[in-house]
Amino acid sequence: KRSRKKVCVDGDFNKIKRVLENLIDNAVKFTNQGSVIVSVTTQKQDIAGGGRLRVKGKDSYKLLFEIKDTGIGIADEAQIELFKAFEQEDNNITRKFDGMGLGLALSRKLAQLMGGEVWCKSEAGKGSTFYFSTILGAQAASPEANSPEYQLEEMEVDKKDDKDMKLLVVDDNLINRKIITKLLTTAGYEADMACDGLEALQKVEKGNYDAVFMDIHMPKMDGLEATRRIRRSVDVGRQPKVVAVTADVVQGIQQQCKDSGMNGYICKPFTKGKVENLLQYFVKARSGKEVTEWYTDF
Repeated sequence: KRSRKKVCVDGDFNKIKRVLENLIDNAVKFTNQGSVIVSVTTQKQDIAGGGRLRVKGKDSYKLLFEIKDTGIGIADEAQIELFKAFEQEDNNITRKFDGMGLGLALSRKLAQLMGGEVWCKSEAGKGSTFYFSTILGAQAASPEANSPEYQLEEMEVDKKDDKDMKLLVVDDNLINRKIITKLLTTAGYEADMACDGLEALQKVEKGNYDAVFMDIHMPKMDGLEATRRIRRSVDVGRQPKVVAVTADVVQGIQQQCKDSGMNGYICKPFTKGKVENLLQYFVKARSGKEVTEWYTDF
């Protein structure tokens, strides 16, 4: 009978969380029917000669995450191109997958920082499996490890005077629009949706929005052009805060967002914690408190 022993490992929770969020977000985005299954296995690491591989003097463990979907899949030649985009920052390749490669670029960089890697196995029309590995050092178990003090704390937004804020969510992906809008409305805010930059421009010109959550890569009109037109056509007193919500992490993209007239930039996937932090920024700006001119979580 095999005995099981609980082991605490020492790793960067936020990096692991971001990689998983990116990979799961891609899987959901490209799976119209079927399932997305996430699993993880652990293995104590050995090195040649029977010795133990150690991280900073500790025994180490390899965590291997698998994100398996039944989505559209990726042809072999496209997989090669997609991963080339990591070094080449080729927008033509990554746009073909609507930002997928850009999120993967960030995921791979974070995994490599943790001694791991990101790779995939896929077949067109038959789904994909993305793998994410990381090497973590063991640490002594602590009774406090599961206490509230060790849990990730999320910022609570002071909603005393901001319930009348009107928000606009702009994204060409229906699932993304619904998730972000649901987070906002559940928190008590009024939120409308637009499926591309052109519809967003029309809504902002007709309505009074305090803030716009703007995707970048969209059909008809992208988020950068939509923001430029909003800044030109909407009266100064009715100008909303515009923040890019995107998987695009290529070098220079934040500067492009700034140049278009945006007020900030956050990486997909959008989470409750990101919503609260961003709304806190909006609340302070609206109340006249001093805030940084540029908001980012990256």
